[in-house]
Amino acid sequence: MALIRCPECGQEISDRAPSCPKCGFPLTDDRNSEAEKPAIEATEDETAKLDDDAVSADDPDTGEKKKNKKRRKGLKVFLIVFASVVGTLVCGAAIFYFVHTHSFNDWVVTKHATCTESGERYHQCKLCFQKFSETIDPISHSWVDATCTTSKKCTRCGKTEGSALGHSWKSATCTTAKKCTRCGKTEGSALGHNYVDYICTRCKDCNVSRSDMPNILDIYNPRYNINSVNGIDEWMTFYNKSSTKTIKYITIELEFINAVGDVLKNEIGSDKSAYMSYTGPLGPGASSGEIYWRAVFYNGDFSGTINFKSIEIEYTDGSKLNIDDYAADGAVVAWR
Repeated sequence: MALIRCPECGQEISDRAPSCPKCGFPLTDDRNSEAEKPAIEATEDETAKLDDDAVSADDPDTGEKKKNKKRRKGLKVFLIVFASVVGTLVCGAAIFYFVHTHSFNDWVVTKHATCTESGERYHQCKLCFQKFSETIDPISHSWVDATCTTSKKCTRCGKTEGSALGHSWKSATCTTAKKCTRCGKTEGSALGHNYVDYICTRCKDCNVSRSDMPNILDIYNPRYNINSVNGIDEWMTFYNKSSTKTIKYITIELEFINAVGDVLKNEIGSDKSAYMSYTGPLGPGASSGEIYWRAVFYNGDFSGTINFKSIEIEYTDGSKLNIDDYAADGAVVAWR
């Protein structure tokens, strides 16, 4: 059995078929008689060539269909190859997208957080351009403590809480004005001293000058003796010059000077001063008589010069006079 082509549609059919199974075209007796002749087996390429030539020669429309068929086949191959390439690229891109390590740009803030509201920001991968967003937590208030005149306040949003503290005043003194202990604000002026008998009635400050000493205390005949162990013995007499106050205690601080005018140190204890106390009472206008203190200081370099560094007088009414060195020397009658 050999294959022939239908004269009508070009379909390959058996040479023994009475009609074309595709288009129904009847085959002639001549065709049938020819079909009985021994068929010549041709190669596939030769048969196709002969068929194409026959079809082209016998039926131009059939030849055009053949060309279209070839075009469609070529297009199909192209589409298959194109789809394969595109698929490969897509698969590679997908694999890269899901398995690569992101390399991000800096964060971009789209909404700044406030003290009470959250913010938003994102950063983008440099490789795949994917964006990742996150929420920025609210920023806590930045409080400035309340002051005497302002309430507690947030420096970011301006919110306030509570009220101003108000001033905490410290009363004015003899030397300082009324002052707030919190902010340092002052009001008014210092009160000033109110001296009565050389003592301020408010702060108990003592204001005694050298010229005031004849009205407070006289010291007569201060003298000394250096004993066999370089101890210095002292004598002197007190006279209360106040007309109204009784002296309870007198404490005298002395300095002993060497030949070049330097203050000596006590060889026992290394102090530079000797303290001598007298216990009264010594009434107004009264004299103590000569008082004796044994070995009040030890130093063999004593030259005989004595300084009255300070005198403290406490009266029976509780008032005190603290007299510094220059004024204290004015108590010694012989040194005035």
